[in-house]
Amino acid sequence: PGGRTCPAVMTLTDGDVVNILRGMADVVQASDFNSWRRSFVLEHVDEFDYGDENKLTYTAVHEKYVEGVEARLAKALPPGLTMDDFAPAVQLHIEAKGESESGEAIRLLLEAGDFRQFKEMMLFEKDQLSKESAPADHLAHAKGGTVPQVEFMLGLCAQLQNAADTSVGWVNVITNEWMSIDKKPVEPERRTSASEIYLRGVWTLKLSFVEACDMMFSFDERRPAWDANSKGFEHVRGNPETDDDFVISALLDMGALMHMAGVPRKLTSRCIFQWDVPSAGSVTYAIAPWNAKTDTYESNSILQLKVGTISPHPTDAQRCIMTTLETNRLGGMPKWMLGGLLSYTAPQLMRGLEQRYVKNAREKGITVDRTRCAR
Repeated sequence: PGGRTCPAVMTLTDGDVVNILRGMADVVQASDFNSWRRSFVLEHVDEFDYGDENKLTYTAVHEKYVEGVEARLAKALPPGLTMDDFAPAVQLHIEAKGESESGEAIRLLLEAGDFRQFKEMMLFEKDQLSKESAPADHLAHAKGGTVPQVEFMLGLCAQLQNAADTSVGWVNVITNEWMSIDKKPVEPERRTSASEIYLRGVWTLKLSFVEACDMMFSFDERRPAWDANSKGFEHVRGNPETDDDFVISALLDMGALMHMAGVPRKLTSRCIFQWDVPSAGSVTYAIAPWNAKTDTYESNSILQLKVGTISPHPTDAQRCIMTTLETNRLGGMPKWMLGGLLSYTAPQLMRGLEQRYVKNAREKGITVDRTRCAR
């Protein structure tokens, strides 16, 4: 666009809009923009916490961020055209061509103005910064097909499915009518930092056992119907349809803000399933971050090792019980703060996934029986 003058907003052609957006995309991808964004995050990230309350300071920081983004993108505008002038032409372009043809620049503009997405980005950055200061994961050099920690966590999660056996040492963090989350220090011989803890979640899902397994374990073209971030899968090793131990890469679209914060567009995981464990008609699973090239545990992934058990509800065939177990380094966080973090993230993610599955899979009759329990 450079120094050429631009026609009046109402006479901008699609070609004009596309050229300007391309110029904005160049701005976004330049090191100057990324340096500014990183500096902004580091300056303000400590002002955000994991509670439900949206403080007035959050709004002020968000407005400052939007102003900064718009000021930098405006450098791609031709002389005489302002962002306010350009906005109507962009809207017409989106309506005619769709957002997918508008490039990362317009997605950044749209998402930067969304307070919820901005807050999620800042909390993600906060979490990543805490991980950067933590010691290296003890699984970093685990080789080959079997990782001892994966096996240990699978066994422990299967045991935890029986709540009566798990009262010693566990402290409840949050409980409501459909979920309970407890914490417990990791054993000294297994921990990688003094603050490492287990987090155990017990969820009552309004899904049958078959539906819950389909929602959690389907890696096919149907998944985007209930998982808005899913954009497909690449099979790395094994077949999810027939194998109980396989490696798969998930293609993701988490939004421009989250990808700029460092969330990759592809994550690779090793998935292990143990059917009829800990009891007939149940399944225990592990999903571990994996390096496809070396076939080893990926310690630098944003993913963490997660294990879980899904079992039919004892009295209601239309419900099931899911027990989840993971470790993190939040043990030094006060209980009220940890509760705020978990009440903000976990319920939103799981409840949203469940509701979209009901609407877009159950009600449309596209549920697939993925279970391989003995019949």
